[in-house]
Amino acid sequence: MNTFFSGYINSLRKSSQILMLVSVFVTSLISGSAHAGFIDRGTGVVFDNATSLDWEKAPLTNWVNYADAHTYINSLTLDGGGWRLPTMNELFDLYKHISAVTGCADCSGNQGLFQGLTLGYWTTSTYWAGQDGAYYVGFWRGPDDYAGLFQTSSAGVIAVRNGTPISEPGSLALLGLAALSAILAVRREKHLTQA
Repeated sequence: MNTFFSGYINSLRKSSQILMLVSVFVTSLISGSAHAGFIDRGTGVVFDNATSLDWEKAPLTNWVNYADAHTYINSLTLDGGGWRLPTMNELFDLYKHISAVTGCADCSGNQGLFQGLTLGYWTTSTYWAGQDGAYYVGFWRGPDDYAGLFQTSSAGVIAVRNGTPISEPGSLALLGLAALSAILAVRREKHLTQA
């Protein structure tokens, strides 16, 4: 192979490798750390792509009564605030998604991007049974595990809010980088076979 083609092929190979590294770097900048449908926003918040909800990454580890749960949520300023208690269905979905990603049946503890999940959490659903009660969703006995607790009882607290998906311009930039990378790879292969 002559020197001209050898130099050209080596420059194509280097360009392709550099483009691949840039693509990986841009992906990590735009989406944060991803874990099969969950994205760590890097601010103590995990975004769930399946539900478009933001979740507290490391929820309160000590159990509190229902009034203290609301106090905690209302004072939480993590990543700009806007937090609330989850509904029962939101917690069922979170459990199922964590279980699908990690394979856990008992999804308490450190699971995927979440740190220190407790056995279960207060929800927004309330009832009356001679005194005020609220529902708790369990994370240790499988999907759709819930129980009614008097509001003076204790349970875990995890904060949720409506999330903002990754912006479309970032996705388009990644698509463009991937297409450019594919074109360079095809050109490189073509020149390798001709040489």
